[in-house]
Amino acid sequence: MMPVIEFVIYVIAYVAIGFLFVRFGLRTSEGPLTTTQALKIALPVGVAMAIATVYFSG
Repeated sequence: MMPVIEFVIYVIAYVAIGFLFVRFGLRTSEGPLTTTQALKIALPVGVAMAIATVYFSG
């Protein structure tokens, strides 16, 4: 049960940090990305980073 809780915490943290970076840090020629566009980028990257963190942490 503990690895599941740890994984969920990592997912939330990585997606939140990634969302903030993508939403407010990246710019396109048409201006900043929308919330939906930022989530489409941040969600899979955050989940992948969480999987890698849990996998490599033992």
